[in-house]
Amino acid sequence: MKLLIAHEIFPPELSGGGEKLLLEIIKRLKKQHQIIVITSGNPEIKEFNGIKTIRIPIHRMLFNIFGIPLLLVYGKRFDVLIGNTYHSAIPTAIASFLLKKSSICIVHGAYGKKWLEMKGIFSLFAILLEKIIFKLPFSYFLFFSDFARKSALKLGVNKSHTIVISPGIEINKFKKRKKKKCVLFVGRLERQKGIDIVIKVAKRLPHVKFILVGKRNPYEKLEKFPPNVEWKGFVSERTLIKLYEEALIFFLPSRAETLGYSILEAMAAGCAIVSTVPLSYFGYKIKENDKIETIAKVIDRMIIEKEKTERLGALNRKIAKNYQWDSFIHSFNKLLRLLVNKSNEKDRHTSSTLPSNL
Repeated sequence: MKLLIAHEIFPPELSGGGEKLLLEIIKRLKKQHQIIVITSGNPEIKEFNGIKTIRIPIHRMLFNIFGIPLLLVYGKRFDVLIGNTYHSAIPTAIASFLLKKSSICIVHGAYGKKWLEMKGIFSLFAILLEKIIFKLPFSYFLFFSDFARKSALKLGVNKSHTIVISPGIEINKFKKRKKKKCVLFVGRLERQKGIDIVIKVAKRLPHVKFILVGKRNPYEKLEKFPPNVEWKGFVSERTLIKLYEEALIFFLPSRAETLGYSILEAMAAGCAIVSTVPLSYFGYKIKENDKIETIAKVIDRMIIEKEKTERLGALNRKIAKNYQWDSFIHSFNKLLRLLVNKSNEKDRHTSSTLPSNL
């Protein structure tokens, strides 16, 4: 099967976990399908990890406009067009509609009014963009979790055109190491991910080391990091895996997530989890009305009771085994076959109703 995939940004360029997760999906799909990715970036980069790419030298937000003609030109030769939220969804929907092709939108965000807490002046644009996206005529919207789909249903998506398929995690990449009394945060350093909460909690626990991994948003002002916080920026995969393996606690007080893939990675590495994300894990689920002092006390107690916290991490590693890539790819391929079969049936019906003299 031939799949044309559009995303506003694609490795080696990275913004967050969305690109990383999409890469993991494509790496597995390309074993069975012909795939080309259309994205923004340097046109001289023709492929990444064996994945063919076509890149437009524009800002990622402009993909909403300049992605349309490229998708129309290349989309004719493909069976299914796959877009991603946010800035590749509209051009993918337009191209698939005009070309009469089956389409999927992979949803990396469904936040609604939560944008008001995260994006300031840009929140109104983000809210409007989401409302438009979830009204687009995609064959299916694919979500990574039930709670993400529930959020999108509130924003007007048609439930009959939604599907939930949980991604996998390569648990064997993560080895058991001796845990250190430290707290790890992995994600973009911005309000959406709760970085302001992380810093406030760290200030109340000067005896505990906090490690931050991720890209800093130049448009967001952050409090000065206290001495017990170490920001590593972007790191190699090998270094990141080691940080996961050594961390006792993984801390992600995110204001909005559609999955929280970094949580799955931390669980696979045997970390106890402290987060707002409503996944199934052992540790502490932060409640909406929890104060900074409450969260700090929880983490402090987990550090003091290290052996107990390590047992919670071991239980999380067992849960992570339920997230299987084979299961994800099986379900995704089933969806692709469904779409192609429907398309073929429609073509047969159309041809059977044509005048006999044509």
